[in-house]
Order: sequence, then C-alpha cells, then structure tokens
Amino acid sequence: MLFRSYEGVRESKGITQTLTVPATAIRSTAVAAVRPYLDLYPLPTESILDVATGQPSTQVGRFSYIYKRPTREDFGQARWDYNLSEKDMMFARYTIVDSSRTNAVGFPQFSDFATSRGQYMTFSENHTFSPAVLNMLRLSFLRSFQNYDSPSEVSLGFLPGIQMGSIAPGSGVTSLGPIGSRPLGLNQNQYSLGNDVLWTRGNHTIKFGTLINKFHVYTNVGTNARGTWTFNNLAAFLSATPRQLVILSPGSVTDRTYRWETYGFYGQDDWRVSPKFTLNLGLRYEFTRKVNETKGRGSSLRNVLTDTAFAVAPELFDNPSMTNISPRLGFAW
Repeated sequence: MLFRSYEGVRESKGITQTLTVPATAIRSTAVAAVRPYLDLYPLPTESILDVATGQPSTQVGRFSYIYKRPTREDFGQARWDYNLSEKDMMFARYTIVDSSRTNAVGFPQFSDFATSRGQYMTFSENHTFSPAVLNMLRLSFLRSFQNYDSPSEVSLGFLPGIQMGSIAPGSGVTSLGPIGSRPLGLNQNQYSLGNDVLWTRGNHTIKFGTLINKFHVYTNVGTNARGTWTFNNLAAFLSATPRQLVILSPGSVTDRTYRWETYGFYGQDDWRVSPKFTLNLGLRYEFTRKVNETKGRGSSLRNVLTDTAFAVAPELFDNPSMTNISPRLGFAW
C-alpha cells in the first residue's frame, strides 16, 4: 500500500515598520566620509516632538513604511507498507519540508533571506518470532539545513572586498545595515538505529532494546564578519567620530564541523503481581560520546575560574554522561 500527501502554504503579510532617522535639517552638517551611509537613511515621513521645547525635533524624525513579508512552505510525504510474510511486516517513509521567508531588516534596502529544508527517511521491520516474542527494528536518516543571508553593498564595506556591515549612530536613531550574524548556515545529518524486543512470559511483559544516534553537524556563523561601527551619539556619527569598530580579522575561519554519537540501552519488566496490581521495574543507560570538531578548530574554556584563554582542542568538554544510569520503579493499582 502506498500513501502520498502534499500541503503548501503561500503567505504575503504586510508588516508596518516605524523607524527613527536623522532629521532633514541636520543632514547638511555631515562630513563627506559618512555621506554614503547617511544617504541610505530615508527622509522622515513625520516629525518627532522635542520633549523640552514641544516643537518638532531638529535631530531626528520618524520613517514608516509597509513591508510585505513573503513566506513559502511545502510539505510532502510518502509511505509504503508491505507484508513480506505472515511474520514480517515493513514500511518505508519519506518526508520533506521545504520553506523560505524574506524578512525586513529595518530599512527597505536591507532584507534577510531564510531558506530551510528537512528530509526524513525511515525504514521499519517487525518480525514475530512467536506469539510471545516480537522484534521491532528501525533505521532512519535525517538531513536538514538552514541558511540565512542579509546581503549589502561591497562598495560600502568597512574592509576591502567585504560587504557592508551595520552602523549604530546612537541618539535613538535606528541602526542601519544587515543582520550582524550573516551569513549563517546550519546543516545536520543524523543516522539512527533502534531495536526493541517485546517478550511476554506468564505474568511478565519484558521489553528491552537500544537506540544509537550518529550526528554530523556543520555550522558557518558570520557574526561580526562584516563589522559594526558604533557611535556615542548622532553628532559623532555625522562628524565621523566612531567609538569602536567590531569586526573579524581578515582571513578568520568561521565554519566548524562536529561529530558525536549517543548510545541508549534499556530493559523493563511489567510484572502483573495480581489482577489488580502491576509492578514496573526498569533500567536505562544512555551516554554521549565526546563532541569533536573534526578539523581541529574547536576551542573551549576548561576552567572558567582559572583559565585566561580558550584552549584549542579536539574534545570540547569533559564527558559526564558515562554515568547516566536511570532506574525506574512504578506500580499500578
């Protein structure tokens, strides 16, 4: 038997953006070095009253516009069930979710583009050894990614060949530029193997099994790759007198690849002591292998009280999970 389904969503949502920009009158005082960035600020669409004078502010104004945020999502699934024999039943399932969204980043010329896709594949086989013993095997694979980018002009970049970062003028003026953590990429592959055995013997229903997961994770985080100029106030911005520039050093490596595994084993006995009383006895042991950065780029602060610098090491932390033993005791009356 084959089952298939599809669902789709298309949305265009209008979002009102109300931002604070430099007033028209004060723009003529800007020095040449900041002119290209000041010109990216739209002119005010309405005034802001000065609290002290009650008159329209000569420093800042308000700019409002409606941004249409498009969203797309597609969901599809297919499942195939098949009876191999009287004792063997199997199914295979494939699921995919694909989506995208464009968000506003302050002003109309800056947008943030987000795309993601998740794919999930599962295979299951149930084998009946006898009326009292059932084995359930599961294999699955998951692949997902999320990518985000907020493009800007290379010609306005703070370093040669790098797209423009963000500017924080101060004095309540809305920051200008793309999101500071872009580009951002998160990709993960997960492999899973699970097996459960159900055994009925007299007044005992015994379950035991395992679940093993293997993770491959890739990240590329562009935080401060394009930089942020910060100013104490609007006057400092117009005179090109920044407080600081935070930006990654040229040639910095921003991607990391991590791999690790988790292992879980359990056993449980549901003992029907009497028709009215059932005792549940179980034990689970689950642990995680140490997380490793495969290219030797991982770093960690081993002791937050004494260490003065991060240590570059393949193993990112001490592993406390090796003693994760969980007993279980319960009853039903």
